[in-house]
This record gives sequence, C-alpha cells and structure tokens, in this order.
Amino acid sequence: KLINLIDSLNYGNDQVSLIGGAKVGDSTLLDASVPALEALKESLLSPSSDNKDVNQFKEALNKASLAASEGCESTKNLIAKFGRASYKEDESKNFIDPGSKLIEHIFRLVNEFYQN
Repeated sequence: KLINLIDSLNYGNDQVSLIGGAKVGDSTLLDASVPALEALKESLLSPSSDNKDVNQFKEALNKASLAASEGCESTKNLIAKFGRASYKEDESKNFIDPGSKLIEHIFRLVNEFYQN
C-alpha cells in the first residue's frame, strides 16, 4: 500500500511537470511536493526499512512534512515562472508560492493526524 501512495504522489508530480512544464525551482507546488516525496521514498524504500513498522511510517511522514515545509519556504527566494505570480516577474520574489503552501499544509495535517 505504501508503494501505491508513493507511486500516486510521483505520478502527480510527473503530470504537473508534463502538462504545465514546471520543475523544481520554478516556484510552484513542486518545490514542496518533490522534496516531501523524496523524504518518503528515502525513509520507506531504503533496504533497511520494514514497511510494516508503524513508528517508521510516522517518522517518514514527519520527515516528509519537514521537507515540504523547507521546500515551501524556499519559494521565497525564487522568481515565479508559472501562474499569476509570474506576471510580476522579479516582484514575485520574497513571497511564498500558494501551491507550495497548500502542499505544506497537506503534509503537515496528515503528519499531525498520524502522530496523534
């Protein structure tokens, strides 16, 4: 089931890139979702991992939440290349991308749910 979760998140990221042309560093939701997914993969798919361990799953969610938060914050230093913020070009710097903020909230809330 964890493979299905990872595959689904990976597919979503791939589709955003394919359809919209965005990539990490373009100040989009990918700046939060890609690092979060990588944190999940690293925690859950490593050779030493036991996917049935609940504590490991909680730790993986915590790492993914932190990665999403860091990725979201990183968009402050980027110039938006897509969406409405891209119309402002250089003025888009110093603002967090709304899509990345949404991804950060989703991972944070899922993490909080499973931690409690």
